[in-house]
Amino acid sequence: MQYDRWAEGYDRRWRRYTTRTHAALLAWADLRDAIHVLDVGCGAGALMRSLFARWPHLHILGVEPSAGMRRVAMATLAPLIEVGGNITVAAGTCAGRLAHPPAKALDIALDTTLGHMSFTR
Repeated sequence: MQYDRWAEGYDRRWRRYTTRTHAALLAWADLRDAIHVLDVGCGAGALMRSLFARWPHLHILGVEPSAGMRRVAMATLAPLIEVGGNITVAAGTCAGRLAHPPAKALDIALDTTLGHMSFTR
């Protein structure tokens, strides 16, 4: 999988784009009363870090098909988990079943994978 090869430098390479899109999402979303959030295609965990920084009470489940991206996400999210962040990264895709489905109903699901898909008629 190509994202396994890109995982280590992914956040650095796409920081300009993700910083803007995450800022727009955080400005739009009001997750003060939310509890369970799903981040589909969580990549290296950048959006999960932003969500936790703004709303540390959230239970965040990130799903990602790339083992390399999951490895980087877990490494960058480890300090947040150590301070009590309820954050999980699991194998999964938006098209398939989650390896570890959430135990509770979701308040919101976020999917940033559409920008990585090609659509044809």
